[in-house]
Amino acid sequence: MSILNAIKDSVKLEEYKNLDYFIADEIAMVKSVPMNPKRADFFKDYQTMEFAAFINKWFPTTFKVRLNSFLRKTAFRLGIYNESKRFVKKILGKN
Repeated sequence: MSILNAIKDSVKLEEYKNLDYFIADEIAMVKSVPMNPKRADFFKDYQTMEFAAFINKWFPTTFKVRLNSFLRKTAFRLGIYNESKRFVKKILGKN
């Protein structure tokens, strides 16, 4: 319990009475995600390839991935992640 007491001043706790606020932005929580046509290839590679090669093939770290990760982390640290996510979805016409 002392660890929690030590960090309580630096942690921002928010209480939300309406969980639909979060669910509205996450379609996967209320609707099944379509099956990926490459699913069988993915699991075949998972069983046969070395792990590092498998990760590089299926989850490459491209500039786009690094930029996306940086922007998400920055928005989260600034406390504007949910608002910025909604804004981007609205611009892109998703949801």
